[in-house]
Amino acid sequence: MPVDRINTRGEHYEVGVQQGRLYYALVGRISMTKMLRGMNFVQAAPIVGQVGKGVFNFVFDQIITSGARKMEKNIEKILPNQYEKLTGIAEGFGLKTEKLAKALFFENFSGKMDLDTKVPRGRGCTAGIVTNRFNQGFLVKNFDFPIELEQYQIIRFCDLTTNEYSTVGMGEGPLPGIVSGINEKGLGITMNAAYSTDLDLANPPGTMFVQEVLETLKTTDEAVDYLMKAPMPVGWIFLILDKNNDGRIVERSATTGAVRAMEPVESGYITCASNNYMDPTMKAHQIPDDSEWTVEGLEGFKIIELSNWRLKRMRELMEDQAGRRLITASSLREAVSDHQRPPNEMDETVCRHSNNLFKTLSSVYINPRKMRISFQDGNPCSNSPLRKFKVQFNYRMPNIRYLRRDSDENFYDRLL
Repeated sequence: MPVDRINTRGEHYEVGVQQGRLYYALVGRISMTKMLRGMNFVQAAPIVGQVGKGVFNFVFDQIITSGARKMEKNIEKILPNQYEKLTGIAEGFGLKTEKLAKALFFENFSGKMDLDTKVPRGRGCTAGIVTNRFNQGFLVKNFDFPIELEQYQIIRFCDLTTNEYSTVGMGEGPLPGIVSGINEKGLGITMNAAYSTDLDLANPPGTMFVQEVLETLKTTDEAVDYLMKAPMPVGWIFLILDKNNDGRIVERSATTGAVRAMEPVESGYITCASNNYMDPTMKAHQIPDDSEWTVEGLEGFKIIELSNWRLKRMRELMEDQAGRRLITASSLREAVSDHQRPPNEMDETVCRHSNNLFKTLSSVYINPRKMRISFQDGNPCSNSPLRKFKVQFNYRMPNIRYLRRDSDENFYDRLL
């Protein structure tokens, strides 16, 4: 199923309303709570068996509601423009902002590593940056997450008419932030979740900081400085590449951060990330190395060991790409389709098909120097087409009326 593209233009609130309306036209009404409970994050069969379905659902809803309320207040305070977008999406989608915030809060909640339950809160994604001696550079990522979220992905073109920069990115349809993207100044960024124990779930979600970076900054230096200071909710690993092929990784927990530079290889530079920290300072905020999965079918497997395998393999794949005369989205697609297994023969590869954990929902390939971004829905090894886009915003939008806030109306004109 191809990922839908949504075009928006206007101020933050306006593009939010447009996103909400267009997405509603694509998917109709969504039960946010049902969507979250349906994912393997919260199935928690053993817990339900112990306390009963009614008790579990009540407690789960109370946790999410309370957390979302605190988080929403901090978004409004710390990221006011993104909050405007959030309220616009809720308006366009026909939801109260508080209800949409509950779905958004799950991004933070899912980052809480709970090793004492059967709830699989594992992290996904493998990503890398590669440049070669011919001054070519790419940022590439496999987005690994619960299969239930594959149908909610969108490609969003956001042409801001304010002083901020316009962006193209991949995210989940009902939400304001993005996982991967590039702006009109040639700054590209993506994010991987990390196994952090240093948390503050009341802070704004990481995807909203990614959106804020792209809307307000234009170089890797600026992005690194901002992300090192931003109040993160959970562990995130940000990969950044700008038009000058300046690439770096920022490893963050709620209170601490570290920066990793590109590593020289024989024919260029690379840097890669999966879900474990590499900087010694950050490892102090990571789950213990001997932590094991408690998910059925994975008992006894070391969490960090499997993540390290993907990181090691991705580094080998990116080093091979650096040695090429021509790096392309197609050559990178072939690389991240890799199915080499770790020595324990666990089905845990760069291109993920795991039934126990996550699968690759999509792949993104960003070329800042050429101002191009490419997407592929599903596993990169599949027959799904590679869709390539120029970072430009000269589209026409005949189905959207540009609307401004009207205090006398709770909803707005129907789609034309």
